[in-house]
Amino acid sequence: MVNNTISQDEFNVFMGISNETKVKVMELYLIEGYTMNDVGYEVFGKDDRSFTVSLIHRCYNFSGRNGGKYRKGCKFQLEHNYIVSKKDIEEFIKRYPRGTFGNGITFEDFLIEKIRRYGTQSQNNVMKNNSGRLNRGISSDTGIRNNFSQELELDYANNFDWSQMDQDLFGDGFNSRYGNSSDKSSVTYGSNNSIYSNNRRTNYKEGVQNNRRKRNPNILIVAIIFLLIFITMINSGTIFIYGDYALASFALTVITFVLWWKS
Repeated sequence: MVNNTISQDEFNVFMGISNETKVKVMELYLIEGYTMNDVGYEVFGKDDRSFTVSLIHRCYNFSGRNGGKYRKGCKFQLEHNYIVSKKDIEEFIKRYPRGTFGNGITFEDFLIEKIRRYGTQSQNNVMKNNSGRLNRGISSDTGIRNNFSQELELDYANNFDWSQMDQDLFGDGFNSRYGNSSDKSSVTYGSNNSIYSNNRRTNYKEGVQNNRRKRNPNILIVAIIFLLIFITMINSGTIFIYGDYALASFALTVITFVLWWKS
């Protein structure tokens, strides 16, 4: 790693330059291949600002001659299969607005780390193309969507959370993926299934509410009375004398409890 020496006065000048200006200076010098004098004239409107141009690059650990170092077809592109762009410079400066002379990180370190994490443009283009083909296949294949609808019906039978299902599948995300397809049937599909899911969800909620309604307390009181009579006959021993009444009391207890439970 390289560590350039920057004085406090130089650092104050560097911090007084906007990030946009730094990006423009580094783009012209590193990618477009301008000389420092030409960059100074282009950016600052004077031909004697090469010191400021040099300062910006020294604060980012550049040293020596670097004009056009990252232009198209450069050594870095050939070695890493990566074309350096203005966006890379913007990301670099945004991450290190106070320069990198203090930590020794260079622009090339930043680029190599980025390639290691996210890959090259060609690799990303392959992924984008595959993703595009997959989306087009889903948008055009109505059979897939019909199978998807059947899966939703099975989910309802298993008491699936319909509020979350509507949010995930029939909200903005679903319409943005399938509703804007050139196939008009996909738009109709999204609309019809939204209505269908709302109706099914309403029926499900009504069923839950009905199951939670309060049972009749009067029937419960009668059941408890019959139960107490039966227990009293057992404790007093009269169950052996009035067996028929005891049996009737027990039967009435069971019946009234069942009626209460189903009420």
